[in-house]
Amino acid sequence: MYNHLTSQQRSQIFAYKQCDKSPKFIAEALNVHISTIYRELARNQNKRGGYAHNAHEMAMERQERVVKNATISKKTKFECLQHIRVDDWSPEQISGVMKTKGIGVSHTTIYEWVKEDKLAGGTLFEHLRHKGHRRKKIHTKVPLHATYLTAHLSRNVRQKLTGSALGIGKWI
Repeated sequence: MYNHLTSQQRSQIFAYKQCDKSPKFIAEALNVHISTIYRELARNQNKRGGYAHNAHEMAMERQERVVKNATISKKTKFECLQHIRVDDWSPEQISGVMKTKGIGVSHTTIYEWVKEDKLAGGTLFEHLRHKGHRRKKIHTKVPLHATYLTAHLSRNVRQKLTGSALGIGKWI
């Protein structure tokens, strides 16, 4: 399980760095993995390359900037699904329009709602351009060319196939 470093641990890292202790020594002293120390030192360097004395404040600022999974209101979900039903918009179009309104809804989330509706017996998927079907790529085999054959067959086999021992790069 991942545990965040405490303010006290960050202060200890700062003190050990002032004494020129190695990351391995600091990790053993704080009873954390050495990669934790390296990551902490890399994240909290000041402009002159030293470890910042306000490392904990910097860590808390980073934690606040993280976008958490926001729950989408029922009103927003209804509005998105109405765009599919009434306007026959694609989830990508809906996502873009909602973004201009300042509401972040991923097109993937909208596709998940359509799939839930379909599993519940709904007909929302019929308003999608591909009716909810995924298109599969058609994989074709590369045809064998004569140059491939002559280059990869032995001289004896080429002679039996063609009646003459053609050189590499010659057409059969």
